[in-house]
Amino acid sequence: MFEAITEYKTRSDRKLMQKIEAILFVSEGAVSMDDLCSALGEDAEDIELSIADLDDYLFEDESALEIREVAGGYQLFTKEEYFDACESFILDQDRRKLSASAVEVLSIVAYTQPVTRSQIAEIRGVNSDSLVTTLINKGYIFESGISTDAGNPALLSTTTQFLNSFGLTDIEQLPPLEEFAPDEDARISIAERLGALRSRNTELADDVDR
Repeated sequence: MFEAITEYKTRSDRKLMQKIEAILFVSEGAVSMDDLCSALGEDAEDIELSIADLDDYLFEDESALEIREVAGGYQLFTKEEYFDACESFILDQDRRKLSASAVEVLSIVAYTQPVTRSQIAEIRGVNSDSLVTTLINKGYIFESGISTDAGNPALLSTTTQFLNSFGLTDIEQLPPLEEFAPDEDARISIAERLGALRSRNTELADDVDR
């Protein structure tokens, strides 16, 4: 991309345009004019002209990127028409980053929600607080209420982001967990345990709402 700029007729210095593009590319957020002036040793007027030329170049070259003035600075953004492709890629990459243990905890929440941390630990046989925190930070689950159990622990449920990430319209589209049972006895046991836990948690949530 940088080499192509040299073929584009500009009102400003091409090297300055390239430097600005490089800075905006590596920056995690908006870059202020003061920071650009400091990093490049140039006047604000020259940098403003180079930014305008760079933005024109990106438009004329039909680039997927554009420059926007946000939060008191400048930042490279993906053009709106490419949002769907980028969102699909990012969500797919995010799902791959989940460990097997995190997926297990997420599955427990999805199938038994609302559920407490202690109930998750009881099902898994191990403390899962760190995994719960990870899933909350990633936006897959959230604290949806307070249980009436001793200590009033938080109830956990899945988020809209969870549905979007896994291609679901609503939680009812989850395949029945009993289908993954190795045999009929296990299927019946899973169905009974899930049914009892769901019924209990629903009653607790209703008590809290009232």
